[in-house]
Amino acid sequence: MRFALRIIFILLLPIVANASELQVREEIENSVKALFISENFELLNSTGSSYLTNQERTSSGLWKLTLFYVGIASIPNSKVIDPEYWSSLKDKAIRWSKVDKNASFAHMVYVDILISEAWMYRGGGVASSVRKEDWQPFREKIEEARQYLLNHDQYKNTDPRWYEKMLTIAKAQSWSTEQFYTLLDEALSVHPKYYELYFRAINYLQPKWHGSAEEIEVFATYAIEKSQAYEGHGMYARIYWYVSQVEYGMALFTESVARWEQMRLGIEDVIKKYPDQWNINNFALFACLAGDNEMTEKLMSMLNDRPIISVWKSGKLYDYCESLGDKKASRLG
Repeated sequence: MRFALRIIFILLLPIVANASELQVREEIENSVKALFISENFELLNSTGSSYLTNQERTSSGLWKLTLFYVGIASIPNSKVIDPEYWSSLKDKAIRWSKVDKNASFAHMVYVDILISEAWMYRGGGVASSVRKEDWQPFREKIEEARQYLLNHDQYKNTDPRWYEKMLTIAKAQSWSTEQFYTLLDEALSVHPKYYELYFRAINYLQPKWHGSAEEIEVFATYAIEKSQAYEGHGMYARIYWYVSQVEYGMALFTESVARWEQMRLGIEDVIKKYPDQWNINNFALFACLAGDNEMTEKLMSMLNDRPIISVWKSGKLYDYCESLGDKKASRLG
């Protein structure tokens, strides 16, 4: 079985190399998921090591290490209320950790499982919807995950996932802003290129958690300073792209305090480095939402014949944005 999966994974490599951004993401996530389920830990370690050591990215600039972890983290089902189910997942991660004691990957996945198990108790609703008796096991599992990370802090300088998970825990445990930023400053001083650290900061700063629209803007400006040597102004654009996904949606420029002139600079820097159609489609939509006719036209002219439907949601929106850029209106495929 392992040999067969190895062959499948190798055969997928040329597909990934020539696929679209979304296809690449799906292929990587599905491949590592299959390897974990089949316990092909040797290939998981070699794949993770390649992504981590070489800092490999997709054509849009996303770290493949992110997709590696996302693929495996999608396996635990927080709706399953069965102690044996969670024990079996943790046992599998422990078996993986024994294959190569110098590798961080199995340990980071173990923490993912603990956090998912914690949310199984809590549920995904607002705090007021959580049963009183479910708070204690939630907090105990989150604390267990924190202690596990502290017991394996030898990986924090080599694998950014260590800090990413600790930032996730900081949000769940409602750390003070001072405590959170102390951890974040440390994380970004070691791994300033890793996008997920910036995104976990946004999760903490969402108005429904521990921040506000104004605090998000302060952080986005701070993020430029931390990443400018590698991203130019691009991190500002990526941060507000993420903010739109988790908080404001299409109302980004009416409900947040994002500065379009700064985001435009960031978009230009991202496109220079990663002129991928996924980036161009999304940024064209943002330019349209901001009412910037010139930038909308520029980005729309860079699109391939068929726009990415998952970005535009509807043909009417695409037609509107195309007309805003003073181009001939057209319909989706």
